[in-house]
Amino acid sequence: MSLYTYRHQADLGSPVLIASLQGWVDAAGVGSAAAEHLAGDGPIVAEFDGDQLFDYRSSRPVVDFIDGHLRSLEWPDLVVHHRRLGGRDLLIMRGTEPDLQWRAFAAAVSEFALIAGVTEFIAIGSVPAPVPHTVPTPMITTSPDPDLLDPLVRRPEGLLRVPAAALTVLSHRLSSDGIPARGYWAQVPQYVSGPFHQGVIVLLERLADRLGISIPLDSLPEEALQQREHLDGIVAGRPEIQKVVEKLEELVEEGDSIPTADEIGSQVEQYLRDSSDGSGDPFGSEG
Repeated sequence: MSLYTYRHQADLGSPVLIASLQGWVDAAGVGSAAAEHLAGDGPIVAEFDGDQLFDYRSSRPVVDFIDGHLRSLEWPDLVVHHRRLGGRDLLIMRGTEPDLQWRAFAAAVSEFALIAGVTEFIAIGSVPAPVPHTVPTPMITTSPDPDLLDPLVRRPEGLLRVPAAALTVLSHRLSSDGIPARGYWAQVPQYVSGPFHQGVIVLLERLADRLGISIPLDSLPEEALQQREHLDGIVAGRPEIQKVVEKLEELVEEGDSIPTADEIGSQVEQYLRDSSDGSGDPFGSEG
């Protein structure tokens, strides 16, 4: 049984497949928010079978009750949208990271990409990092092919050993099947919950530069400014957090704004522990 249904688009011209999945790696919801923004109202051209990919005990459907009346049941999904921007065909994969059959999932995505004529795969996401919200969001890049590492973006230095994401598995499989693959990862403050709009903007701008197109940001700059003011207000009223932010700013001034591989690994492990027990952020970033 196939893992996906593809609604063939005969007019696709050398499309780029861009993917972000909720879960890990999606700190502060930056990657998934960027993918949702990029997809816009573009039609769904492929849909993956959730019954084969999700463990509904860990990726549970969401139920809405109103005055005791069950009004809606929303299942986790994983879909691919099509959108044309600046003359480029973009296929945007978004949804929940699968719980099951990662090897089969990667094979299915590779098959879909080859059928659709995909010429490049770009994974986008975000990782927690010891950086403050008061400076431009830093970014790192990765690729299965060292020749494809973006020279304009910092790469992790040294050995970086962390739990794999499904996006990493996809990059490895598609690269093995001859489709150039790379990843862009915004580094977001570990004390901020999502969506972190400044990080979303950074990812979209990097994609626009990479693809040579213009990606409309719509209300994102205004939302990022409002969020910055909201965070500044909270920090000003929380001396213990203000000290943390000031220390992180000092590291930026000293040229240490990009953590080492060991520091990234430590942040990843802490993020996964916090995600599993429901704790983590000292304060939220909504607003």
